[in-house]
Order: sequence, then structure tokens, then C-alpha cells
Amino acid sequence: MGSRPYIVLMKARDDLDGLEFLKIVLREIYRVRTKKGKPFTRHIEESEGKLRYDISIGDTKPEGRIYVIDLTGIHSDDGVHKVDASIVIRDRIRELISQHFGFLIIVCKDEGDTPTSFVKIKEIVEKYYPRYFEFEPSNISASKNLLEAMWGFVCEFNKNDKLDSFAIKADMEYYSMIEKLSRKYSLIVKQSPEDEESLGAEFIMHYGMKAYIVEYLNKSGEIPLENIYIETPIGSSVSMIPDIYIDYGGYIEVYEVETLYGTVLPSLKIRNLVEQRMRFGNIMLNVVFPNIQAVLFFGDLYRILKYYRKVYGDRINFYTLDTRKTEEEKSRGLISFDDLKELLKKSIINFPSVR
Repeated sequence: MGSRPYIVLMKARDDLDGLEFLKIVLREIYRVRTKKGKPFTRHIEESEGKLRYDISIGDTKPEGRIYVIDLTGIHSDDGVHKVDASIVIRDRIRELISQHFGFLIIVCKDEGDTPTSFVKIKEIVEKYYPRYFEFEPSNISASKNLLEAMWGFVCEFNKNDKLDSFAIKADMEYYSMIEKLSRKYSLIVKQSPEDEESLGAEFIMHYGMKAYIVEYLNKSGEIPLENIYIETPIGSSVSMIPDIYIDYGGYIEVYEVETLYGTVLPSLKIRNLVEQRMRFGNIMLNVVFPNIQAVLFFGDLYRILKYYRKVYGDRINFYTLDTRKTEEEKSRGLISFDDLKELLKKSIINFPSVR
């Protein structure tokens, strides 16, 4: 994705449903593609000339931000207003060439060829800064499996659900689960010295996912906690300290959590991890990703998995979280990338991170 900003052209519904979902997705892409943590957000909309004023004073830099310009508030009979807004947007788009990474979301109605319609704004973008992708919420809403998988199946998406309402609820419940597990296992799970997002310490998502795996191995795998090694060197190798491992005698099964935050190029980070771990010897390597990253970066990650399976066979697997639990199961589990592929193969994924 590089260091330049991206434009997102959103084809709006009447109620703007899908915008909050998009902002959550872009937040996660930003956190992976930079080392700067979470982006700032800014949202301006057309209301009695406010849009023209705000975007004329030079405060539309998407650098380090998710910046939303909502053009849907311009009335269909307000031709002069539309022309003015489209000219100012054109001028701001022409300035993007010298800015750093971030997202500029332009929300438009699909209303023919008026100056601020989706078609006309797209023409401006293609002429002056053709680094963009289109987002149409109806495509995502039709992908039930994709939406549920993005947050570990913590919520079910029904056909009458609003996309934004679902995304906000699922995002909150997913992170709440991670935080609760972090507290529950805080006396058992050791912290990692790994520095994510330049925070100087292990991030809560990484720590909470380790707790999730420990609970899964202990309850579903019936492995005693004392046999689950966390942030512990394998043998005398101080350079081989996995997140989690189990020593079965004949082989060692390793679990590594990869949030991808701050990696910029995730494929390089995963390649280095795999090659470093598999050099050790008789290792079975399981790499576990947060769900939203697993879905958004699925194409790149699955290509890496297939490449290394040619070398190591079934000794390497990628997983993400599966919080679904039947009455017979003792804990939440994991879903392999092979099974995830089957769920996603009919879904429409149209984000720059997965191109």
C-alpha cells in the first residue's frame, strides 16, 4: 500500500449505512500498514455551506487520518452548491500527491451526472489521483459469512440487520472478550517483550489472544496448565521463545499470535517468523491471527501458507478465532485458514489491503 494516501469512494445508501463499518476496517488497515497506532478520524458533511468552508481552509489532509467528506446532504435542486463543492474537492484531491498515508472517504449518491454524484466525483479522482477503491455497502451486507468471520462469530448477522449496527456491536463484543480473557489469565499468561505499534510493550490484543489459546488448549485439548509453556525458551535456545508451546516428547507444537500491527508489510513479518521457527527442528507451527486481519489480509496470508506447506507439509497451519461453542464443546475454538477459505470463497472483498 505504500506511504501515499488512499481515496475511498463510497456509494451511499439513504441512511449512510456502511460508513461506520468502513471506518472500522480502515482503522485496522492503518494500524497494520503503519507504526503509528490508531488513526485520527474527522467527519464533515454538507450543511448550509459548512462543507465548502471546511475543505477550503486546507484541513482535509488524510495523512494519519480517516477523513470523511459527506456530499449526500446537498439537495438535488441545489446546482450552484454542487458545482462549488465539486471544484473544491477537485483542488484538495490534487494536493494528495505530496501527502503521507491515510484515507480520504468521499460519500456520494448514485444520482446520474450531477456535479457531486458518484460518477462525476469518480471522474475527478481518476483524472487527478487514481489511487482509490470503491465501496458499496450492499455488496458487503450480502456476505454473511464474511461479516461474522471478521469478528470471530461473536454475533450473528441477520438479513434485516443494519451493517453499521452489526459492525459496532461485533467490534465491541470481540474486544470485550479479549479484555476479559486478559484479566482472567493475568496470573498465568506471561507478557511478551515484543513492542507493537511503538507502544513499548505488548498490546492487549496480542496478550488476550494468548489467553484465548491457553484456555482453548486447557479446556478443549485437556492439557494441564502446567504443561502449557508461555513466553518460555525451548530448551537452551534463548533465541527461540514462542508465545506458547507444548512439548509432546517426540515433537513440539508451537502457537504464535500475530496481530500484524505495525508490520507495514505483513508478508515479510510472517515469512521471517516461519523460517525462524521451523529452523529449530521437529516443530509443528500454528500461527493465529485476529479475525479482522485474517479476513482483510487473507489473500496474502494464504499464499504464504501454501508456499511453506510445499516445504513443511502439514507441520504449518494458520488459524483465527472461532467463538462458536456447542453444548458438547468445552471452550471456544480456532478455525483453520482452509476452513475460512471455504467460508469466504463466495464473499466480495474489495479493500486495498487484499488486492
